[in-house]
Amino acid sequence: MAMCVIITLFFTAHEFVCWGQDKVEQASRQMTADEAARVTLLCNYSTSFTNAYLFWYKQLPNRSPTFILSEFTVGKGTIEDEYKDRFSVTLDSISRTVPLMIKNLHVSDSAVYYCALSYSSALTLYWYRQYPGSAPQFIVFISDGSKQAQESNVDSRFTAKVTKDKESHVDLIISSAAVSDSALYYCALQPTVTGNTRTLYKKLTHSIAETERVTKIMLNMLFQIFITFYKATIEQKSINRTDDLVNMDRH
Repeated sequence: MAMCVIITLFFTAHEFVCWGQDKVEQASRQMTADEAARVTLLCNYSTSFTNAYLFWYKQLPNRSPTFILSEFTVGKGTIEDEYKDRFSVTLDSISRTVPLMIKNLHVSDSAVYYCALSYSSALTLYWYRQYPGSAPQFIVFISDGSKQAQESNVDSRFTAKVTKDKESHVDLIISSAAVSDSALYYCALQPTVTGNTRTLYKKLTHSIAETERVTKIMLNMLFQIFITFYKATIEQKSINRTDDLVNMDRH
């Protein structure tokens, strides 16, 4: 029995906030193909920089995006071992396209695919926010060598900070958190020049929704403390009033 493979496309640029000319785009958003068929996922890019770094990612439902491959206008990119047999890419720096070819389609290929652009090969750490049904939205990035926190150009409430102790980590700091901040957050490492292609995305350990849950618990605890204090105050006033009556009787 023939099976259909459903592929949804989303496109994102690492640095689109800083430079308006740097972007990736594609008109087609979804395609369906038969199992064992061959498909080409198109991605157009534009950049003001001489060397462009293009990436393709795959995301399964309720999972973080996983790195497939990278391709550069200058130099050679990398591809994960599990995709080498059926996935390939050809970057055309003249027409500025970087199509992803998938042959011998499997049902397991049904997923959301992301095309991404970066202008730098420097080791950089990124934070992304993803709402249900939407592509990850770039928030803020910071270089590994940075000594100070980097404020987001998207929203000044978001700040990234690199901390180096026993284990190096990059924290996302959100000031004045709002309900609209409830989302899935990803910390990402660009590994293509370091050879570490297995840690491009790290799954979020907690979300704003979890923070809100803890906040509600804390507010409930504070409310209970207030009620207890209020009852104790009323009881104390009642005792004082009784003492006053006793003293009046003695007089």
